[in-house]
Amino acid sequence: PSMSSGRFPPMSIIVTIQNERKGMLSMTIHSILARTPPELLQEIIVVDDNSMDQPELRAQELDQEELDHLIQLSDKVRVLTNQHREGCARSRMIGARAARGEVLVFVDSHIEMLSGTWAQHLLLPIIENPKTVAIQGLDVINDVNLTYDGVGSTMYGTINEDFYFMYQAKAFPDLMDVVPPRWRAFETPFGPGSLFAVLKKEFFRLGGYDEGFEIWGGENTELALKTWLCGGRLVFVPCSRVGHVYRIHLKDTGRWPPELSQTLTDRLGLGHPGGFLTKGLSTGNFTRIAIRNSIRVAELWLGDHPAKLEFYRRVLGSERPPPEWHQFIDEALSDPRWLAQAALKRRNSCHDFEWFDKHVMMRIIGVHHPWDNTSRPMVSTE
Repeated sequence: PSMSSGRFPPMSIIVTIQNERKGMLSMTIHSILARTPPELLQEIIVVDDNSMDQPELRAQELDQEELDHLIQLSDKVRVLTNQHREGCARSRMIGARAARGEVLVFVDSHIEMLSGTWAQHLLLPIIENPKTVAIQGLDVINDVNLTYDGVGSTMYGTINEDFYFMYQAKAFPDLMDVVPPRWRAFETPFGPGSLFAVLKKEFFRLGGYDEGFEIWGGENTELALKTWLCGGRLVFVPCSRVGHVYRIHLKDTGRWPPELSQTLTDRLGLGHPGGFLTKGLSTGNFTRIAIRNSIRVAELWLGDHPAKLEFYRRVLGSERPPPEWHQFIDEALSDPRWLAQAALKRRNSCHDFEWFDKHVMMRIIGVHHPWDNTSRPMVSTE
């Protein structure tokens, strides 16, 4: 099909930042402005999630001078600053509500768009099916010297038993080893947490993100599950390529784990006297928050399916998690933000998790969900 930009809807590109490394946001904004047809680019919205002043890292980090330069590049660049630390999900929701474009594109603040047709390739599956979440193909930028480490492999997205996203190289691995196509969009059960496009009206039909999420974690699994279960689809678009800096060496530079205020950790109950063990091992505050967010996803989107209790048993040690973890279940079930998501699930007449296992996991990649304990056949006979 033609890549003429006149056929495509305008986009709002939403970039969230929090103590980003110097130069990374510049790479991101410059590449978007240089490689996006102007008629498709409604705006770039940068949401600064209350970046903290860390004196020991100040020389390494984005400063006001760099930010002012980016604002002056184009009147399409605007910056929203959170007065308090909102985390990834709420920051993206702030950007989405402010967006004027017909399509929302969520990107990280350490990427480089790699061609002048990345946008058209990404938008095409949405034109074909307006209930599509379209995800870019990722290439790896080395986080030390910013060189390219090669073209990223084309793979399917899934999750492991810890409820974390992972890639799967081949579908139906026990039968035929189906390799995903490199030149056309293909369906995937799950996707990474960023670098995707979706119609704004579709994003909000699905309820956006659970605004009870804190800091990081759970956004991509929640969006994937609600998209598939509520009538949509996820596709990878290999021809829409983006370079992404995987921040592998953060520990070496003193930038990991992220700074979390005492006020935040106290409010979230992370000081509970329990051990906060996962698979028998102790966890830090950042991991505790990610698991807390996954619990919110499991309670709503796994629901009464046995997979939820198996997730709790394998990761948290018991089908009824110990008090330090169970507080997050109690919190979710009484949280108006979680209840609002549950209401949208009912309103959209969404399927249950068994449907997802059969019609998404098994149909697309030929394996059951990671908590399956049955000896069900690999391929459904129904």
